[in-house]
Amino acid sequence: MSKHQKLVVVFCLLTATSILLGQATKTSFPYALLVAYFIGFVFIILAIINVGKAYDEKVIKSHQKWTVVFCLLFVASSMIGQVTTTSYVQSVTFFTTILFLILATIYAYKAYVNRY
Repeated sequence: MSKHQKLVVVFCLLTATSILLGQATKTSFPYALLVAYFIGFVFIILAIINVGKAYDEKVIKSHQKWTVVFCLLFVASSMIGQVTTTSYVQSVTFFTTILFLILATIYAYKAYVNRY
């Protein structure tokens, strides 16, 4: 596993940890969930950057790169939908979340078919 692949995993784990801590402390701190989602979003951006670097180093293939990117965008879109209160933004994020999930599934299938 390359350095950038390890960083992608670390940033994804930090995103999950940030969201879990925000959920756990939302009753104690008024803006804990919003801050946790913002920090998680920053970690997602860092993970996407490292996916690109791993692809540039030829450690991962194109379909693998896009699978990870669309999965991360899926998480980011669902986080935005959770934070916003406007029904229009929530409906848009719902459809983009579904779109990212479909695209991630398609690219995961392509990565599986082209694994050799």
